[in-house]
Amino acid sequence: MNSSSKLRDPEKKSSVIYVYLIAMIAAAGGFIWGYDLVIMSSVILYLEPHFDLSSTWVGWAMTSATFGIWVGILMGGYVSDWIGRKRTLLLAAVLFAVSAVWTAIPRTFFDWNVFRIVGGIGGGLAMMVSPMYIAEIAPADRRGQLVTLNQLAIVLGAFLSAVVAYLIAENVKATAILEITGQTAAAPGTSLTAEGNLLVDEHLNATAWRWMLGSECIPIIPFVIGLLFVPRSPRWLVQQNREDEARRVLTRIGGPEYAERELVDISATPHKEKGQLRELFQPGIRWALLIAVGLSIYQQLGGQSSMTLYAPTLFEDAGVGSKEKAILYTVILRIWNTACTILALLMVDKLGRRPLLIWGLAGMSLSHFLYGIGFQNDMDAKFLLGVLFLGEAAYIMSIAPIAWLVISEIFPTRLRAKGVMVSALFLQVFAYLVNFLFPIVKDYFEERSLPGGLFWAFSFICFTAVLFSWKFVFETKGKSLEEITDILRHEDRGSRRGESHP
Repeated sequence: MNSSSKLRDPEKKSSVIYVYLIAMIAAAGGFIWGYDLVIMSSVILYLEPHFDLSSTWVGWAMTSATFGIWVGILMGGYVSDWIGRKRTLLLAAVLFAVSAVWTAIPRTFFDWNVFRIVGGIGGGLAMMVSPMYIAEIAPADRRGQLVTLNQLAIVLGAFLSAVVAYLIAENVKATAILEITGQTAAAPGTSLTAEGNLLVDEHLNATAWRWMLGSECIPIIPFVIGLLFVPRSPRWLVQQNREDEARRVLTRIGGPEYAERELVDISATPHKEKGQLRELFQPGIRWALLIAVGLSIYQQLGGQSSMTLYAPTLFEDAGVGSKEKAILYTVILRIWNTACTILALLMVDKLGRRPLLIWGLAGMSLSHFLYGIGFQNDMDAKFLLGVLFLGEAAYIMSIAPIAWLVISEIFPTRLRAKGVMVSALFLQVFAYLVNFLFPIVKDYFEERSLPGGLFWAFSFICFTAVLFSWKFVFETKGKSLEEITDILRHEDRGSRRGESHP
């Protein structure tokens, strides 16, 4: 008996490492999406004066990729069922690369936006397929951690983009100073006239953002290479009547017994559903749709995502100093985000989805309320930064990863791609609306001497999200995807409201 245990333990350890490697490669799609999305918070500081953009056009520049994301999401639900999750991620990588190159070398603001939209299509594919693929290959007892890896990848991509943006800005600035004065900025006695400072700013505005956007090509290469070695989703393979291939993948993930057990559950579910979009409105399934769409909307309407996107601008408004210093503070914020995401990853399969969701949303509501007070009363920058970091922690440890986790696990296999498609579409529509309107509504309140108004509105929305989560979201920790489907199909509505099922 001891001998057989010794034989099984290395095999089990190998399987765990294999699953985590697959998840990390798939999550690289989220990494690039996070990098692409957040690099814009630094790019806009230089793109705005380069193209002389109004606040409305700033909002458009920050959100134009969203139109591509909508297309990518609408494509993703069908493409990922047609060519599979793996090949869909490869397609996303190609679109990311095209966008990275051509947004760095546009002639006009129109050209720039066209290729931002192309990159958005890749983002739409990656944002819905990466967590869905991970959920479909993950064992039930590790699914929370593995899907949350996608959120960690997004946060790491955001962090790295802030670091790269800061280094690029400093390097471009140093190069401009050297060209103007013939000396490095650190050389004793180096100083610039007012005209010299203007020339440096012009050089930064014309050049920095190009390097920032082009830098996205670097992480795309290992993403493509890694995807060549990951297996296809076993649940997708069963849908395609390729059970032998699915068995090999499942055996590699958890061993022969695990593979046979999972195949029985997976094979039973697809025959119960036709996989058509209208089936999302059937009893039980429409309950899953309500939860998924509700969390998608609240993830964006809660405001913290927009505050993160506009973080350098908010830091400038708080009085931290130069644009480069605002970017540096953004780097610190990204480090904080990464630490909070790692903590969420460790907690999600222990504490569960529902408690983290409810308490995190409550923390976001408090943070927005305090931030509004700070802005309204022109309080010290340290107070505003502290409150922003509090809200970021609450967001990153709750609805940021958990919305995607629940969306990726709550739908039946045959409807998962379409359920995720609909949910992700709602998420991105509201992401566009909130991100586009953020600077406009912020200016509106400030013009009426109510600078805290926007943040108080976010606080109220987060409070309603707490009520929604308490009323409707049930615990899925430790359950297989097929068990979650059975809960939604067979149990009465009253028992599903907020209860944890054995």
